[in-house]
Order: sequence, then structure tokens, then C-alpha cells
Amino acid sequence: MPAGPRRVAAVLTRHVVVHTAATLAAGVALRAFRPRLDARWFAVRPAEGALHRRAGVRGYARLLRAAGWDRVVARVRGFDGTRGGLAALERHTRLSEASHLLGGAVAVALLAVRADRPARGALSAAGSAVLLHAHPVLLQRALRARIAALRAAR
Repeated sequence: MPAGPRRVAAVLTRHVVVHTAATLAAGVALRAFRPRLDARWFAVRPAEGALHRRAGVRGYARLLRAAGWDRVVARVRGFDGTRGGLAALERHTRLSEASHLLGGAVAVALLAVRADRPARGALSAAGSAVLLHAHPVLLQRALRARIAALRAAR
């Protein structure tokens, strides 16, 4: 039986709330425990630039800027706009990326466990994870690529 518009809206709302809460909790935990976050995963590969362009990362960044998100994040980042602050900014991009990855994984697990049909719930939760976390992760990686280019230009 197909789901009605109210059911779909309820599921989407639940997914957004759970993903947001899990990502915020992951961010708080990562900032509290201060892991090194220096795994090879965080290294941005040269070929990723094409992926960032195709995925519309610049457009996504403009959308966040227009929505005022940059002003909110600027206070948390504490980046002073100097070359000396690039290391702290890079660390923040790693924390943000890890928060989205960890928060997305936790949200998928929670939503799948709470679903009437766990397999279907996991698939639905994974789809919402891609929609809600892919661009933020790609944006952090694009920022790190720009930071690396600035450091190399010294």
C-alpha cells in the first residue's frame, strides 16, 4: 500500500531530526575527545576537484553563505583569516567531516532499528544520509584542497 503525503512528510521529518541530532552529538563528542583525525582518509586527492565541481560544491557553499550559515560556523571555527590560522581551519574541516560521517552512520543505525521493516528502514535511512551528509562532507574536503593550495603557494 503506497504511503500518503502525511506519512512521507513524517518519515522525512524524523530522518532530518535524527540525522541533525546525531551529527550535533558526534560533533560535541569529537570536540570533547579531540581525536587526532590524521588518517589517510582525510587527505584530499588531486582528482577530487572534478568530483567537487560536478557535485556542485561551490553552489552549495553559496547557498550556505546566503542562508547565513557561514556567520554561525565562523564563531565556532575561530579562523582569523591569516596563514597562521590555516592549521586550525584545516582541523575544523576534519572535525566537521568526521561529525557528518559519524553522525550519519549513527542516524542510519538508529533509524533502521526503529523501523517497522529494518531492511527497508536502513535503505531509507542510508538514502537520507547521502542527501543530508554528502555535500557537507564534500565541502569540507574542497576547503582542505584550497588550504593545501594556499600552503603550497608559500
